[in-house]
Amino acid sequence: MNRSVAALLALALLAACSDASDDGAGGASADSTQAAPPAAAADSAPAPAGEGGGWQLSENGIGAVRVGMSPAEATTALGADFAGDGTAEPGVEDACEYARSAALPPGVKVMLVGGRVARVQVDSGATATAAGARIGDAEARVRELYRGKELRVQPHKYEAGRYLIVLPQSPRDTLHRIVFETDSAGIVKRFRGGVIPAVEYVEGCS
Repeated sequence: MNRSVAALLALALLAACSDASDDGAGGASADSTQAAPPAAAADSAPAPAGEGGGWQLSENGIGAVRVGMSPAEATTALGADFAGDGTAEPGVEDACEYARSAALPPGVKVMLVGGRVARVQVDSGATATAAGARIGDAEARVRELYRGKELRVQPHKYEAGRYLIVLPQSPRDTLHRIVFETDSAGIVKRFRGGVIPAVEYVEGCS
């Protein structure tokens, strides 16, 4: 890591507290930008974890786990142990590692950067975003679910697919976003939400 995210995480917390109505994620350079027409579908903040789809991912976190939380705060919010896996490089301010918690649903990983939740990623399983997008969806469905939000497209760094990046409706929010990765057929293979730059790390904590 060569970029500090501690200040960005602090700003993310302040933004969430000052304006709970802000959705979406921060801007990013892209090969193309598309603003879809308004529609009712939107990525609202997820409900607490539990029955009835509480494990919905947004740019702000998943379930009771929110971007900017410390492991101790996430443990309290979840009511279950939540801690880094111990792979963070000692003495590095922005050291990156993944959290461990039996409370997390299968296929979901939470990235900690500088000891704070910076990103949540869904690599497998049935977990969906708050708007209803999930692994296996076609790009067209993602675009329909996020109508009314700005969506940018970039070529995938390693595969013959693309990144679909959902940006915020509020110009004040330049930190958060949701990133979908598709394959060559335009099918979602994985997705993640969180704060820049962590949400953009292609290799995760590698």
